[in-house]
Amino acid sequence: MILDGNAEVSCGGRDLTWKGGGIYCGGNSIPYHFVTDRELVFTAIYFDISYMKSIIPNPDILHLKEMPTATGWGGALASMMREITPRTIDHLALPPSTVADHVLGLLALSIGPEIDHLTSSQRSLRERLRQDMRDRLFDPSLNPTSFAAEHGISVRTLHAVFTVSGNSFMRELLGMRLARARSFLEDRRYDAKTVAEIALLVGFVNADHFTARFRKAFGMPPTEWRKRSTGA
Repeated sequence: MILDGNAEVSCGGRDLTWKGGGIYCGGNSIPYHFVTDRELVFTAIYFDISYMKSIIPNPDILHLKEMPTATGWGGALASMMREITPRTIDHLALPPSTVADHVLGLLALSIGPEIDHLTSSQRSLRERLRQDMRDRLFDPSLNPTSFAAEHGISVRTLHAVFTVSGNSFMRELLGMRLARARSFLEDRRYDAKTVAEIALLVGFVNADHFTARFRKAFGMPPTEWRKRSTGA
């Protein structure tokens, strides 16, 4: 929750605006790049993914989602989070684990009917699709039409299983490719590979396009990321 200040945020190829008083959800596996003209004050609460799934069956729908805070359950969530600060956390009337349960419960209630938008079979399908995407990141020809046909589903179904989590097939694929490229750049075993070669390894045929996307996602060009990570 942003307690004070505003920020322009880039994460995983997406640009967002975080405003004071807003509550924003996301994962911690992809870095966030903030641009703000003054100090940004916020409260961040981290939940283990398995714990989240015990209350929110499909936590992917929360990725980079802005929660409503004006009224209803979102308003209750905002009120509660405003009270959780470094000064108060050790003096709450309830144990931290109980407070966490309440926060996650209010988060689930704020999502409303979106919480279980996919059936278990649809969630299983999406995970199979994601795994195949991860296995084929190197293929620059990967596209929704051919990919859906290979899995025996319609393009409409393909888009639907990603849209429910606030994403799209191509955006998901881009995020996977950039994350994989980042891991290669951080791995000393790939020091002999140029940035252009690493771009090809994750499905980018144009090194300049890769560099632009990487900079937008992680706040710096791939050469600088490699140097900072490995000293190479």
